[in-house]
Amino acid sequence: MRIRKADVILIAVLIAAAAALWAVTELTAEAGSSITVSVDGEVKWTLPLDEDTVMRIEYPGGGYNMLVVENGTAQVCEADCPDLKCVHMKKISRDGECIICLPHKLVIQVHSSEKSDVDTIAQ
Repeated sequence: MRIRKADVILIAVLIAAAAALWAVTELTAEAGSSITVSVDGEVKWTLPLDEDTVMRIEYPGGGYNMLVVENGTAQVCEADCPDLKCVHMKKISRDGECIICLPHKLVIQVHSSEKSDVDTIAQ
C-alpha cells in the first residue's frame, strides 16, 4: 500500500484541526469557584474551591469516597469501589469538569460563579 500526497495532507489537516480545537478549549476554559457533590442525583454539598477541605463521603449501604479540595482543585484520593476509576481521574478545577464514581452514584462537578443557569442552546 502506497501513501499518497493527498493522504498526508488530509492527516495533517485533521491533526491541525484537533490541535486548534484543543487549544481553544484549554485557553477559554473558565476557572471554577465551587464544586457540587451529588449522590444518586441529589446535590448533597456545595463546597468552595478556595478553601482546603477533606471529606469522607459514606453511603448507607456501605462504602466511601475520600474527597480532597486543595489549592483550588478537587480530587477523589481514596475509595472502596471495585474499579477505582474515580481515584485515577485527574484533579478538576475548571468549569464543567467532573469526577464520577458509578458504583457509588457520586458526581463531583466544578462550577463557575459567573455561569448563568441558562444553557447555551436555550439562549
